[in-house]
Amino acid sequence: MVHLAPLIFAQPRQNVLSEEEQREDAASTHAGMSETSTILFLRPDLVSPAYKNAPPRPARDQTHRVEIAKADDWPGYWGSPRLATAAAGAARWKIGSSRWIDLALKILDGFDYRQIRRFGDEMPPPAGPTVDGKTFTQENQKIERKQQEWLQWKGVD
Repeated sequence: MVHLAPLIFAQPRQNVLSEEEQREDAASTHAGMSETSTILFLRPDLVSPAYKNAPPRPARDQTHRVEIAKADDWPGYWGSPRLATAAAGAARWKIGSSRWIDLALKILDGFDYRQIRRFGDEMPPPAGPTVDGKTFTQENQKIERKQQEWLQWKGVD
């Protein structure tokens, strides 16, 4: 089994936003312009019309993202959902679907996906402990060790 998402999300993407819009939607990993556009395309009935007036919540980095999320008035998103459109969601969906299919077919044809950088390779490690006193990298290494031990125990290389 190959988890495609970390491979796809590490690939360069075409940005159609202006510089000002990019600043406004900075670090929109949850419910910002991109995700809201996708939901507007797929299920517009699930998006509150209030998104059109949502104030921007751009984040400079992971530390700033946490600060924003800890605020008493945090509305549950980063970035700028007000920039979202169903047309942008449709374009994103079409491009994304093609990339997923192309990569899956290449892998099925024998392409060694391990040469592609993963999304996690592109993310800077957090400044401090995050999971049980460990950084994301340390926690991921622990999980990988457990998986490798299980594979060895099952006799799978």
